[in-house]
Amino acid sequence: MSAPSRIGIVGTGRAARALAAALGRSLPEGALCVWGRNETGAREIAQRVGAVHADAPEDLLARAEVLLLAVRDDAVTEVAARLARALEPGRGAACEVALHLAGAVPATALAPLAARGMSCGVFHPVVALVDETSAARLAGATATVSGDPRARAAAVALARRLGMVALEVRDEARAAVHLACVMAAGDVVTLLGLAEELLAGAGVAADDARRLLAALARSAADAFESCGAAGGLTGPVPRGDAATLARHRDALPDEGEAGAVHRALTASRLLLADGGRVKVCGFGHARRMERSDRPIRSGRATHRVRI
Repeated sequence: MSAPSRIGIVGTGRAARALAAALGRSLPEGALCVWGRNETGAREIAQRVGAVHADAPEDLLARAEVLLLAVRDDAVTEVAARLARALEPGRGAACEVALHLAGAVPATALAPLAARGMSCGVFHPVVALVDETSAARLAGATATVSGDPRARAAAVALARRLGMVALEVRDEARAAVHLACVMAAGDVVTLLGLAEELLAGAGVAADDARRLLAALARSAADAFESCGAAGGLTGPVPRGDAATLARHRDALPDEGEAGAVHRALTASRLLLADGGRVKVCGFGHARRMERSDRPIRSGRATHRVRI
């Protein structure tokens, strides 16, 4: 399927704003249409990117070839049902494909539209979208796609238009794929927040801490991309530095999230450095291991370290 030339965006949140900004630059004038249950928000987005504001679902469906439902995960089916009511026989609509953006939700969430004869699928941009300025991050990023053949083809064509890489996944695997994405994004940001708190306790200003940590995280991500988890692992564990691990343990607060998270991940890093595979230990297990010694290799020697 060739890249859709007329696209309708449903929604007014972060993803809707970012996609509207990106598509507003790549589509001809009048080819992008925006509708949302929040009419004020939809009008604002349309004005910002030079798109057409649809006053009603019927207007959106008459203008767009492909719909992008950029709404909350738990609202996908509800919004699809509302759009389906506007597709009743005799009303006329140009729209043939509907794609939602919810990474953990299968294409079957669009069942009300499928029942009206539309091809349905998922187009999930795997990138942190915080506002319309995030549009620049789409190019080069991956979008996971699934759905019926025509919907998948439309999703792949859309990814190509945005300069993204399309990765086809099974609908039944969506929850696991999305969980992996959350671990690589939301969980990493949580770790960075905990690291920022430790730096604040050490007297480092917030701006300096964020700059330091963001640059370090980017370099770690680059190493992971090049070498994988085992090859990209750095720090005291792979080099067998038991003394530094002991200093880290002493520097951690006795209680709190940072200590529990660090102990659990240190246990995982020990196993990763030893066998090349990650085995995640739960926080409860990590706490039980606090007073236990774990072996750590340093060259040919093996030391024991408390974590």
